[in-house]
Amino acid sequence: RNRLNQRSQQQVSLLPQASEPVTKQVHNASSDSVFENGLLFLSDDVDETTVPPLVEAIWELNLLPQELQPPLIRLFINSHGGSMTDGVAFLDAMRMSKIPIATIVSGTAGSMAQIIAMHGKKGLRCITSDSYIMSHQYSSGINSSKEHEINAAYNHWAATSGTFMQWYRKCTGKSDKYIRTHMQGPSDSFITPAEAVKHGLVDFILDFNKVSK
Repeated sequence: RNRLNQRSQQQVSLLPQASEPVTKQVHNASSDSVFENGLLFLSDDVDETTVPPLVEAIWELNLLPQELQPPLIRLFINSHGGSMTDGVAFLDAMRMSKIPIATIVSGTAGSMAQIIAMHGKKGLRCITSDSYIMSHQYSSGINSSKEHEINAAYNHWAATSGTFMQWYRKCTGKSDKYIRTHMQGPSDSFITPAEAVKHGLVDFILDFNKVSK
């Protein structure tokens, strides 16, 4: 029962609370309360238009005076994925943030968005009960007929694929064989919330039917 109570409290802690302190120093007035409480939203493709504002927001929150910083950044994700290079820039900002970042999959997290989701703070990565995750192998987009270009592209693909596997091992704690079977197989893997917890992609399911309002 104590474990159930702790889990319920953990779920509620990820939901924004009206009593949390806010400031009036950043962003426009219409989004002040959302931003100042550390709420960020990735709700489109991961690319050069969506990532820079989110990276900037993470740094703005980190550069606030400590007494004005939110205790937690909550990143809500509903994205099918996108550019790996832009995703890496986002991951770097997450890693450098002194404020812990919780990731909440609300809708879907696919491809690079799923990579971002699993890089949230351990213990604070979750998925809502009606959402899903899509995981697949890295796609290089090799499009050349010249031998040296194909070789160069293959070497890049192999190195990038290795980076993906390193991310999965670190974030899930699973073996290469397990990852290849359940998350990096020959076809897209559509993963339920329960499977996401089992695979180590998230830490728990945020079930609104079980959270007191």
